[in-house]
Amino acid sequence: MNEKEPIGIRNNNPLNIRKSSQKFINEQKTDNAFKKFSSMVYGVRAAIRIIHTYYFNYRYNTIEKIISRWAPPMENSTKDYINTVSKRAHILPNVIVIYTKDNILAIVKAMAYVESHVELSKEILNEAWKLAQDA
Repeated sequence: MNEKEPIGIRNNNPLNIRKSSQKFINEQKTDNAFKKFSSMVYGVRAAIRIIHTYYFNYRYNTIEKIISRWAPPMENSTKDYINTVSKRAHILPNVIVIYTKDNILAIVKAMAYVESHVELSKEILNEAWKLAQDA
């Protein structure tokens, strides 16, 4: 493990999902504030599942609403986060996102870039999406 890598990379949790009582497939024990997964695919899968819950259970259906919940202003520069995700995903911040594989993966990929400065591969994104659908 390279201690210089962002914690999201070291934990296979590129969107920096915080520890909580909610458990995910292939989640591992960790001593820091963030969840850890057996592989990057499972960390991305967990993020997709959380965004699915935001979208369908709470009606967080815009980038602005999703990011405001994910990265609240008391901990983050939420406006900058929203703008970066919006630009990278090519979706306006306050337009209702149609829940499709392409749109959600574009958002997840952009969020991973903001959180961990990583460009997730299509292979990881597609495998994570597939696994998230089997939940």
